[in-house]
Amino acid sequence: MKKLLSSLFTCVALVACAPGPDGADGAAGVQGAQGAQGVQGEPGAPGADAPAREGTIVSVTTGPVVAGGSVEMHVMGQYTEWAEAPTITTEYEGLSVSTVVTSPVSLIVTITAAEDVRGGEADLIMGDLQLPKTVEVIPAARFVLDEGQEQPLRPGQSFTGTIVFAEGFGAIGGTGVRFNAADEDPVKVVLTEQIAFEGTSDLGVSGITVEGFVSPSAAAGASDWRVVTMDQTQTIPVFDAIQVADQPAVDLALGGTLDASLETGFGLFRLVRGEGGVIPAGTVVRVEALNADFPVTMVASLPASGDDPPAAWSNTDAIADVTTNTIEFIAPRTAAYFLSIDHEEGSEGAEFTFTASATEVQMQVANGEPTEVTLERPGHGAWFARQITAGQSLTWAIEPGEESDYSPAFYCFRNYTDEDGNDIFGGALRITASPLMTGWAVNFYGQRGIGWPEQWGESLFIWRVVDAQLGGGGGYTLSFTGNVE
Repeated sequence: MKKLLSSLFTCVALVACAPGPDGADGAAGVQGAQGAQGVQGEPGAPGADAPAREGTIVSVTTGPVVAGGSVEMHVMGQYTEWAEAPTITTEYEGLSVSTVVTSPVSLIVTITAAEDVRGGEADLIMGDLQLPKTVEVIPAARFVLDEGQEQPLRPGQSFTGTIVFAEGFGAIGGTGVRFNAADEDPVKVVLTEQIAFEGTSDLGVSGITVEGFVSPSAAAGASDWRVVTMDQTQTIPVFDAIQVADQPAVDLALGGTLDASLETGFGLFRLVRGEGGVIPAGTVVRVEALNADFPVTMVASLPASGDDPPAAWSNTDAIADVTTNTIEFIAPRTAAYFLSIDHEEGSEGAEFTFTASATEVQMQVANGEPTEVTLERPGHGAWFARQITAGQSLTWAIEPGEESDYSPAFYCFRNYTDEDGNDIFGGALRITASPLMTGWAVNFYGQRGIGWPEQWGESLFIWRVVDAQLGGGGGYTLSFTGNVE
């Protein structure tokens, strides 16, 4: 009973201690008295004006301009407020510029190129501002070297490439290429070996391939060419066709040698007689690359002079189909000649060593008596000569020496005076279909004899006796007998 009462009192006590619900809000209190006036602050600084809106170029779009044509440049500005077209200029020669306003923030600039404009990149100037885009200028024609070749080219260096015309250009009818800045320029920059025209007779010439080599006497710098029609009605400039490197030739006197290498990729020599003297016309010159254990490309050349054309000789004999390390030729006129020596594959390096040799070969008189000679190396020839005139007959005999594998062959030339009184040295003659007489024809025509035609006039007939297989010698001996009856 006591325990039950105790529990009951405990529960009553817990119920009596819990909080009751919130009462209603009381009435608002009385408004207090107003406070004292605050202290006046310092005056503020004047406000700055809003920044002015400065006009700027935000976009320039254009394409290349081709010689003889025009292109539009679209210019977009911001805050520009163009009402009149601003003046836009360029210092690029051969370009003219005109401008039209299409809105306060847009312009159309027309750029026109002359037909003889050079290729490059042109800047456009608007007041003190350079427009943020250059214009590519495409010339009417440009020269592109074949793959594996690069500028600059060295004097005496061979090259191949193509003159490529821009769209809208070409040549109709007879076409030629001039490689000089002026027609009267006596120094030919390029000595051409072959020019071929691409295109058709009805559509015209679309490209011109050029195979040649730089004149050994060409001045360093850019060389401009021209494509012209035969009737001179059209001239298409080919600016900066090639760049000629500054690599002067080293003097090599006849009878002398020079040790050299292809460390710089090329060897160029000026052939002279004695201390810088010129080589007389009619001299037989032999040049060689001795001790060269690499495929050699050699060119002996004579630059043009006045009305006299250039001339060149290679170490590859296209007729005999042989390549040696020797060149032999008759000097057509009194001058300084040049010799270039290169690696066949254009390689360079100090390990490609050689000895450049230049020799004057003495012609022996064909007096009817047998003369024994030795062709020491491939490319060597034995030279014999005999005076002859109309009505006379020319005979010869060539016999190999004992134990010699020599195959008799010869080229024939003549020195003479033409109808205008000009002395011609080394004029080639054809007795048979080929300038090179080989095989059975050597003995057949030699024993039978060749009657000298009246139209050939009085001449010095010259035999260059070689080996048909090697284009010269290899230690082979022979006996030569020549005569005039």
